[in-house]
Amino acid sequence: MSMGGGTNAAFGFNYQYMTTAEWLLRFLHEHPTEAPNVALLVEPAHPNAEGKDDDVIDFAIEVDGVVTERIQVKGSFAPSTARAIGLPDARRIFSRLAGDVETGSRLVIATNRLLTASLTDVCVRHPTRPDSRTEYVLPENGSSAHPATESIVVDSRTPAELRAALVQAVRDVRRDQLLGQGAKSAGLLAAALLIEIFDSAADLHASRIAATEVLSLLCLPDRSVAHALRHFDWGTPMLEVPQIASMVPRLDVLQSISQVFDEATATRRPGVVVLEGETGFGKSTVAADFCQLHRHFYENVCWIDCRDPGLIHAQAKDVVTRMTPDAEIDNDVVPSAFRTALGKIAGPFVLVFDGAERRLDVEPYLPTSGCGLVIVTTTNSTGWWATSHRLDIGPLTDDEAVACFQAHAGIGPGATDDVVLDIVHRLGNIALAVSMAGVHFRNCGDDLAELASDYFDSLAALDDSMAIPEGYSRTAFAAVRFAVEQIGKGAEGRESMALLYHASFLAPERIPVNLLMQTVEETTTVDLYRPPKPADVDRERRNTVIANIRSKSLARRHRYVDGHGATNPASDTITVHPLVHEILRTIYSRSAPEGVVDERLVVLITLLYGWTLEFRGRGDYFPLEQLHAHADMILRFADELPRRRPPADTDISRILGYAQLFLRSEMATTLAGRGNHEGGAELAQQAVDGTPVDPVPDLVRVRLILTLTQATIDACESHVNHDTIVALAERLLLEVQKVAAREDDGFDNVVRNTSPAAGLLAHYNGGTDNRLAAVAVGLARAVNQTSSRDDSSGRVLTELEKLITRGKYPEAFAMIPRLTAASSSIHNAVTVTSFSAITLLHMNREGEALPHIDRLLDAESTRRLALPHLRLGLQQVEQALIDTRSQWGSFGPTLEQRLASVEELHRELGPSNDIQE
Repeated sequence: MSMGGGTNAAFGFNYQYMTTAEWLLRFLHEHPTEAPNVALLVEPAHPNAEGKDDDVIDFAIEVDGVVTERIQVKGSFAPSTARAIGLPDARRIFSRLAGDVETGSRLVIATNRLLTASLTDVCVRHPTRPDSRTEYVLPENGSSAHPATESIVVDSRTPAELRAALVQAVRDVRRDQLLGQGAKSAGLLAAALLIEIFDSAADLHASRIAATEVLSLLCLPDRSVAHALRHFDWGTPMLEVPQIASMVPRLDVLQSISQVFDEATATRRPGVVVLEGETGFGKSTVAADFCQLHRHFYENVCWIDCRDPGLIHAQAKDVVTRMTPDAEIDNDVVPSAFRTALGKIAGPFVLVFDGAERRLDVEPYLPTSGCGLVIVTTTNSTGWWATSHRLDIGPLTDDEAVACFQAHAGIGPGATDDVVLDIVHRLGNIALAVSMAGVHFRNCGDDLAELASDYFDSLAALDDSMAIPEGYSRTAFAAVRFAVEQIGKGAEGRESMALLYHASFLAPERIPVNLLMQTVEETTTVDLYRPPKPADVDRERRNTVIANIRSKSLARRHRYVDGHGATNPASDTITVHPLVHEILRTIYSRSAPEGVVDERLVVLITLLYGWTLEFRGRGDYFPLEQLHAHADMILRFADELPRRRPPADTDISRILGYAQLFLRSEMATTLAGRGNHEGGAELAQQAVDGTPVDPVPDLVRVRLILTLTQATIDACESHVNHDTIVALAERLLLEVQKVAAREDDGFDNVVRNTSPAAGLLAHYNGGTDNRLAAVAVGLARAVNQTSSRDDSSGRVLTELEKLITRGKYPEAFAMIPRLTAASSSIHNAVTVTSFSAITLLHMNREGEALPHIDRLLDAESTRRLALPHLRLGLQQVEQALIDTRSQWGSFGPTLEQRLASVEELHRELGPSNDIQE
């Protein structure tokens, strides 16, 4: 490739200034203590024998006012033997560089050109450095009688590699100053440094640039760089690190983690640190401290709560969705997609699995390649990877415990140290107990020793009937209990205490604050058919309550923002320490009057049902998993209530059973909508098994039949245990027969809705199962007994299907608004969309059909929450496209693309079955 003079000149200047910048930063890295006395001289004046500027020095390094290195840069766009530097060339350049050079100085030719054999033969060749630079040193006084060393540094890096090295040098400077090292930030600052050098060379700036000025430029605060870039690109969260206040960082543990981080990031294999210890000893705090205090170490951080495997899966999917927004990620490939996404991150990452119960829960998501560190916190000390670095998180040291207590109590070090040391010793130096005791003593204002005596008397007076966790003394555990009980003291604490008690029946992690606030409204009406919907309560009131809870070290706040920066009513959450959570639940369950716990469970379960119903309709994936973790916790507690105390035959107990049916049914529907038919069938069976055969109110029986219908379909779809299918089917028939014989038509719609289940049962195993076939016949008879003239979705759907089958597309299209009005469910929306596309295609209105086809292809939430309906809709639209192909006209190319997309998605989602809402 031939190059003009202008191109050659541009390359030469670019290469010269990059070499200048990198040379200076390397010099500062190798001589860190001399930085205040170092300066860069850009094209300094250098008179020749005639007194004129020789213009031979491209840049020089000055230390303490003395020039120690004079460098000329010789760059070539395409190094070749024709332009190789020979011995005469070198002698001439060194002679011009020398001048009044000082003893001990260096004269350097920095080049990417080749050297002739005559030059290399007389030089002493130093080993090539890791950065691909090789130094050749001429014998002493080889060119003239001067006291300087003469070196030729040959750099074999390409211009792109040189620029990358300059950016890395900028990152190293910022790392040393505990600042962000994002590639974009470093590139921006490297460009600013090059401009500074150019301005000096062009006499737009002083030719002497102090090293302190350079470091000041490169060490701009992260916020200033982020302002220029319009975002932060270092230390950024993929999933936010929780706000855990650590008054006393455990420096020895943090140093050990840092060493593993350094070793891991030097390779492409992530290191794993397992923090083991009893609950309350500070494992999560150590992990959060590392993430917060060492934010300059990493480019991205991801914090995953690990109490529930489903929540782990949801958080991993959320991360993958953020990192690959255009990709459609099926649930079964989330772990591998998560590992791949982390492995592709250019900069170091930190991944925290907080509260992992066992290795198998997190191993599918553990990245095996990439530049980063994995931290696991756990109370389980067995079964972890042999190659992991296991750190035992025990009690605080005496110094740490004293400092922790004083920080929480607002007491400065000094005269009370001995008293504090005695207090923390009696608390076993356990982090949670020490911090909570410190909060109790805050602003005491009296004699600490006297107050401590009263405090421990109060602890001794507590009953000791509660199980004491492993690793705790009775006194340390009592300190935690005492702190929990004190939050309710005073008017402002009562609401906070009530919220914490209510939260104790949910999972301890990511409890939606807005949901909790709905439990303390002045009046709460339990209506399972019109349950409360998610809503944001007054922000000031919410913040006041959360601040009160956090001030007692009882919980931490966590806000969730999706990949688009949007929030929802479930975004603002608190996480309660597991030990505090258990104590709260035990205290409330024991002290509440008879029936109050049941009432509270009914309210909470009704809220969870209403919230789950709403978020499923919206297609919000992550909040649903969040709510499912809480639903699982409260339902397990409710199931155990009869074993804890004698059953009370009261209205509230029956309502509690009905509420459990509704919530479990909704959870089962969500699972089935995502294609997890087996999980849906299992949950539905649990719901049905907990519901009595008789007496049951009509509205509850409607839910029961709907649940049994969906469970039977899911069981057939997933081919679960045969006895399970039979049990569900026979219970379904029993409930349907009870209502089909009634004279009123209140159950007609729900009976007719069993038709898909009857069809699956009739053909199960080729129709050879007599028991299931008998159920199918019984259901068909019940359907025939009923009739309805209203516009229920089932009725309208049947009429629509008949019109389409007969080819009456205009009439069918005219009926679609009635189907839309009959139901607002996401399943019905899929059906409306597919029928709209089908009828419009057959009416030669291709342009109007396109948006409906695109809606089927693009609705990500539909793929998760209404999978069977989407499969069927795609199958029907695919057939309609094929049937109308000859009529497309000018829309032909566009519709061919849509047909290919429909076929591809249909194959991806698998075969469809006839499902109707």
